[in-house]
Amino acid sequence: MKIQKFFLLSIVCSLLVYANNQIQDEVDSEEAQVGNNTQTSQDKDSNGFFLHGGLEVFNRTSFSLKQIIPSNSYGYVLAHLSGGYHYKGFEVVLGAVSAGLSHDTSNGLGFNYVGNYVWYNLEVATANTAHRTFVHNAHIKYENDMMSIKAGRFLQENDDWFNSYAEGINAVFKFANHYHIKLFGTSSLALVGYGWLNDFSRAYSTYGIVNAEIGYENDFLKTALFAYYGYKEYIAPGLNLELYFGKQDFIAYTTKINALFPIHSQSIESIGRYYFGGSVNGGSFNSSPVGFTSSILVRQDIDFFDTYKIALAVYKNIGNANARMGLFGNPIGIDVFDNSVYEHGTSLNASVAPDALSALIFTQAKYENLAKYVKSISVGLDGRYTTSPSADEYSIKLNFNWGITKGLSLGLILNYYTHTIKNSSWYNGGLDGIALNQDAHYRLDRSYLMSRIAYEF
Repeated sequence: MKIQKFFLLSIVCSLLVYANNQIQDEVDSEEAQVGNNTQTSQDKDSNGFFLHGGLEVFNRTSFSLKQIIPSNSYGYVLAHLSGGYHYKGFEVVLGAVSAGLSHDTSNGLGFNYVGNYVWYNLEVATANTAHRTFVHNAHIKYENDMMSIKAGRFLQENDDWFNSYAEGINAVFKFANHYHIKLFGTSSLALVGYGWLNDFSRAYSTYGIVNAEIGYENDFLKTALFAYYGYKEYIAPGLNLELYFGKQDFIAYTTKINALFPIHSQSIESIGRYYFGGSVNGGSFNSSPVGFTSSILVRQDIDFFDTYKIALAVYKNIGNANARMGLFGNPIGIDVFDNSVYEHGTSLNASVAPDALSALIFTQAKYENLAKYVKSISVGLDGRYTTSPSADEYSIKLNFNWGITKGLSLGLILNYYTHTIKNSSWYNGGLDGIALNQDAHYRLDRSYLMSRIAYEF
């Protein structure tokens, strides 16, 4: 996006409000993802100038590289720095992020993860098309007990279906004690993946996204009705329901139901760049996301003594519901981009495939202040089974996170993961130079070890 256009937007917005940097906390999902450029939130009660920054080193080692559709290993080093000024409810923030690949077994496709600038070349990310540095925070915000308005470039977080950097505006208005209305919009030139250093442009959202939500929340209930609108592409109404029972310091229960019902327009077929689209040749199922589709999540969490957790979940797609909505977030609680870089949507796994059914289990134990260099520690074992017309998958994942000091942390994910292709017509045309027998079942080992060491200040 042109710098002049962005700063013109910032100047216009600054005439209305000042803004706060809604800074990304450590990932709180049970999946304990690594690879996210985390930040530390500014204390809204302190006034004056502030500075936040960090450095992280990330590595993914895949254990089976030589397969008909290869796995890939890669690593990167990432730094970010944001500064701003805070006064009561007003805040203004400016920040940049920079990263580069340290190694990549895919001979260049790793730039899909780090620096992909798709408006330079809509099909392939390479060293020549990658952007290694860009402004990711440049926004203003005003907040009080009744409202919060943020405009510019910022991380839109804590939304089930949008957990990504955006460029636009997010406004939340509270009324009658427990109710709220939220309005959110982002331009199509300003979508950057959460956890990957993709630039502020994405080929998968051509016209931009608008979201409206009305919700209610108290100590026992959280509910919301919402709708996402992709201009000329889809409208996606949905609902979220969360129920809370028990006591947090003894046994607490959380039941979550999230349902999304995207209705895709015919024109989406002409775009050709959507998940699992345009690749079926005479198959018995339809990947074209036209008309009614749905994604439904049902999840039950049980927390013991505010230390241990176990959760069970079922996630079901009806049709190709994730053709657009799965790009920027999902309510499942897992990383959906941990497959091979050669797969659909660049590393997309089968949990968001058309007509997929997934069963998941999460476990976690977390402790704090165990020793001088053990500020916090958490460990968990998660499992996933997914079946879909395109592929079946098994995943058993060990998560380990160690807060060494206040700013220094180490994260590890060890995943035993198999991916079995059931109908290779999903992959024909998407894998350059790779010929597959349409009726053959290919069992691929996608097991990997991810590590991330980060320092934040």
